[in-house]
Amino acid sequence: MHNKFISVVILLKSEYLKDINSYLINVHKILENNFSHFEIILVNNCMHQDIRELTNDLEKNIKKDIGVINLSKKINQDNAIIAGFDKANGDYTIILDLNFKNNPNHIVSLFQISQKNYDIVCLKYKSRYIPKSKIIFYKLFYHLFNKYSDFIIDINLHESRIISRRALNAILSLRENLRYMKGIYSIVGYKTKSIEVDIPAHDSENFTELFQSFIIAITSFTEL
Repeated sequence: MHNKFISVVILLKSEYLKDINSYLINVHKILENNFSHFEIILVNNCMHQDIRELTNDLEKNIKKDIGVINLSKKINQDNAIIAGFDKANGDYTIILDLNFKNNPNHIVSLFQISQKNYDIVCLKYKSRYIPKSKIIFYKLFYHLFNKYSDFIIDINLHESRIISRRALNAILSLRENLRYMKGIYSIVGYKTKSIEVDIPAHDSENFTELFQSFIIAITSFTEL
């Protein structure tokens, strides 16, 4: 049992809502078995109804550890994550994607690596699936970003990661730039590590959302 306060931020996605209760039960069990204090923060960025209506069937001992942020409208994914970070109280904060519904044990793996003096530890695709319709777009984006910015971002890095309290405080202090989080993680200056894992193939972003993220990243972090 680790004597740490862990916050887990989960950005809800409409395609996974039917499995949300079983996912939360698994995540809660892992946290309860491994950490002395914890909280789960659900960020509802996909629907107008209160997400608590979907979790009414959970046991009270699970619901008491869950906080809900119902956003008034759908916003950029990175900004939605920041809403969860603002509410996080933990010594460490974990952002874990819902496509890990069958393997939330990455929570423990991320924490264990962080205890080797790393402030940010992220998951990395062993082999990343990118749809053929978007592969040229992805390659062009990362090529331009890495060529014209002051740092390099690996195309295989996943959004899921653990962040120490001091690193999170530094991230939240950069309010004017909190629009492309992979860029922010790279410039805060804290020791970072990645671990390769098998990540399920998933493609929920439409081209409009990708293009908007592309413009935000390029205008925020590159000479272009």
